Amino acid sequence: MARKGTIPRRLADCPNPVCAACLCGKAHKHPKQTKAKSKHVPRPVSKPGDCVSVDALVSATPGLIAQMCGFLTRQRCKCAAVFVDHCSDFSYVHLMANQDGDNVCAAKAAFEKFSKANGVDVRHCHTDNGIFACCQWQDDCTAKMQGFTCSGVNVHHQSGRVKTRMRSLQDQGRSMLIHANHRWPTTITAHLWPCAVRAANDSLNATPAARFAHDLSPLQVFAGTSVDVNHRHWNPIFCPACVLAGPLQTAGIQDKWRERSTPGIYLGRSPLHARLVALV
Repeated sequence: MARKGTIPRRLADCPNPVCAACLCGKAHKHPKQTKAKSKHVPRPVSKPGDCVSVDALVSATPGLIAQMCGFLTRQRCKCAAVFVDHCSDFSYVHLMANQDGDNVCAAKAAFEKFSKANGVDVRHCHTDNGIFACCQWQDDCTAKMQGFTCSGVNVHHQSGRVKTRMRSLQDQGRSMLIHANHRWPTTITAHLWPCAVRAANDSLNATPAARFAHDLSPLQVFAGTSVDVNHRHWNPIFCPACVLAGPLQTAGIQDKWRERSTPGIYLGRSPLHARLVALV
């Protein structure tokens, strides 16, 4: 990003600073023994959509469901379906209240709708041997003439592509929550993990990758476009945000000595509106 000029070019050769939140959120135990390099030849892919790996990220902590309007719901997010395209390394996260056949099929439909909007047809799905092996998922793949394979029982390395991405989303989301909680402990809690996972996913998709030509991002490769996102529109997740008071938004009348804005928490960009619209 520094070489491309997205961030200041002087940062291209400087050493990476130590991040306290990352040290607390990404620490892990070293393996006792190293494994030999696998000789497995992955499934050949030539364009986005040829093969997509799917898995479920489950959380014991219930996550908050963001709402645009209406009464506050008592439902909470308990898991998320993660889709990873093998060609572009693009990932898509769909939050779910429960891990059952109806929810995973709804997540699949949401990913296919997003892919269709970017000119990508999903032709093959690879999942683990869990909830995704249900009849509803297989019938949906058959009806849409999509290939379907699943890994063996307890053979997690056969779904290594999506497992690695889930590990990255968990580590980065945890670090974001720790960083924000240390600065705003009365407001930022672990129940905001769905927003942290989505923010981490957006960051990975928009970051240029050196393995692609012209240092394109996974989102650019997946959508087949050279148009990049404007990184100046990005804000730190969970930072304080002030929203203009309702009467002032609608040209109404308000006491001149009252507060003109309401403090809130920035929860990332809205997936349903223009890129400048934020979730607060």
